[in-house]
Amino acid sequence: MPLNNQWPPTPPQISPSSSSDTVHDAPWSKEELIAYASGPGRRDENRLIRTFCLTADRTLMHFMIAITPVEGKQNHYAFSLSYKAGGVHRSICEPVTLKLTFDPRQLTFNVFLFPPKHSLPKKCLYSLRVWLRHQSVDQRIFADDALWVGTNPDFAAIPDAILATTWHQASDRQFYKCLVGRAEVNFIFSWECLKETVYALTLEYEAGGVGKALIENLIVRLDFPPHELSCYIYTIPLLSKPAGATHRLRVWLRSPSPFNAEEDLYPSYTYQRIWSTDEFRVGGFLDFHDIDPRRVILATPVERPPLRIRTTEFHKSGRVER
Repeated sequence: MPLNNQWPPTPPQISPSSSSDTVHDAPWSKEELIAYASGPGRRDENRLIRTFCLTADRTLMHFMIAITPVEGKQNHYAFSLSYKAGGVHRSICEPVTLKLTFDPRQLTFNVFLFPPKHSLPKKCLYSLRVWLRHQSVDQRIFADDALWVGTNPDFAAIPDAILATTWHQASDRQFYKCLVGRAEVNFIFSWECLKETVYALTLEYEAGGVGKALIENLIVRLDFPPHELSCYIYTIPLLSKPAGATHRLRVWLRSPSPFNAEEDLYPSYTYQRIWSTDEFRVGGFLDFHDIDPRRVILATPVERPPLRIRTTEFHKSGRVER
């Protein structure tokens, strides 16, 4: 039975852990955010939202399950999951499509986190599970074993971490710099307003005049002006040959915590990790001759001018110039 625009006067069935059931005021999936930002129009009124909330170690989180009819496929519904922490709304997990033989408003859900796993910083790494239930039958539809979020984590407890510092802030971007393996690396965090409170976030790096994007168009909705959002970026050197060539790189979003109180001596911030790699390969003054010659064969440059190929209208095969 497809969803109708006219909702019944009695509230639909909600599992005990659900905070609300509504068709308004919930984060959208990435696809819905992009569609909304690309032109006028309202969200699909047939879309049902189930909202759940919990507090984990002083971090307030809201989880939203969106159920939307699939166009052109009768009785098929797309389920998507998003969450909000520290005023930042974003999608998590991959959407799933399910076929239902009943009104989706009869569904109930169980949403929960496993206690924090061992991590650095501590009390920031959770496992998320989302199960749906109908007629006493439970099925898991979403899982995330790497939900990194926390309030004022103890980053100082991470051994050998090198923090990127802010050196400039413009109206639509922030600039950070960090010494990575004796190389100065610049990180550029920028945002583009798509529509109203919806933004596309981008993070790039540049070192020695060469760079690339690490994060492209991360779609979020913010409860505050974008300049109040910032990044917490750090690297950790790893053993490598040549020395100083490989690093861990961690990128966290930082936003004002809703638990800030007037009597607090220091402001609280919510952090959520949005990107990481254990293979950030950048360094300065690397000694490639330090590599064991029994394990590698080094190439040497050929001492001659580089070749340049020019193709003209009369010589389609081209000619070689030195």
